[in-house]
Amino acid sequence: MQKIVLFGSTGLGNSVLSSLAKIHDVNLELVITNKYKGKYPYYREIELFRYCHKRKINYITDVDVNEKIIVNKLKAIKPDLIIVSSFNQILRENFLSSFPVIINFHPSLLPKYRGASPFHGAILNGEKETGITVHHINSGIDTGNIIIQKSFKIDKYEMINTLIKRSHKVASQLAFEVISKKLYKTPGIKHKEKGTYYNRPINMNQIKTGDDFCITINKIRAFGYFPGILLENKLIKVRKISVLGTEILLTDIKRKKYIIKTES
Repeated sequence: MQKIVLFGSTGLGNSVLSSLAKIHDVNLELVITNKYKGKYPYYREIELFRYCHKRKINYITDVDVNEKIIVNKLKAIKPDLIIVSSFNQILRENFLSSFPVIINFHPSLLPKYRGASPFHGAILNGEKETGITVHHINSGIDTGNIIIQKSFKIDKYEMINTLIKRSHKVASQLAFEVISKKLYKTPGIKHKEKGTYYNRPINMNQIKTGDDFCITINKIRAFGYFPGILLENKLIKVRKISVLGTEILLTDIKRKKYIIKTES
C-alpha cells in the first residue's frame, strides 16, 4: 500500500483527492487543509474538509505544517508520499528534509508562471495555452524537477472560472497517472529554461473606459468572475462577456448589462 498525505485547498485539492480514491493500493492517511471564509469562489464545490468529514477521511485544518508538532505527527505516519495541491503555505527546509518524496500540482506549464495566481498571469498576458505541472518540491518556489505536465488551450475570451474548472479535471487525470504508476519515484527533469514568475499586483482589476481593448478584456477575463472588476469605483461581478468590435458587453450576477468602450 502507498501511504499518502495530502496538503490541499478546496478546488484543486478535491480533484486530486477524488483520483486517489480510485487507486486500489492507496491508503490516504491524512488530509491537511484550510477552511474557506464563504463558498469556493470559482465554481460549485464542497469544501475539502467537509468532503473528508463526509467520507470519514482523517483531516485537520488551519495548522502550520512546519511546526514541530505537525512534523512529528507526519513522521509517525511514515508516508511514502506527500502531495501538495493548491496549499497556502511554503514548506521550510526542515520540513523538506524530513520526508522522502514531496510533490506539487502547479497550475502552469513550468517553468513559466511560477508562484501564486499563474492562471491570472496567463490570461492577462493573452496566452493561448496553459497546463498543469506535477513536480518535486525543493527549497525554491516551483523550481523542483518536473515529473509530468499536460497542456490545454485557453479559449478565446474564456474567463478564469471556466479555465480553473477545466484545469482541475486535467489535474485529476494527472494525479491518477502519477500515483497509480508511481511516477513520483522518478527523479524528474530539470527546468530547461529560465523561469518566469507572476504575483498579482494590487488594483489590477480596475477598468477604465477608453483603455486598450486587449488589456481591458484580459483584465475582465482574469478578475471579472472573482473578485470582480472595478468600473468607475463600482464592483461588478461578471458572468458573461461578449464583444462587438471594440465594445465589450458585460452581464453581471444580477443580469444587469454594461457596455465598455475601448480603443483598438
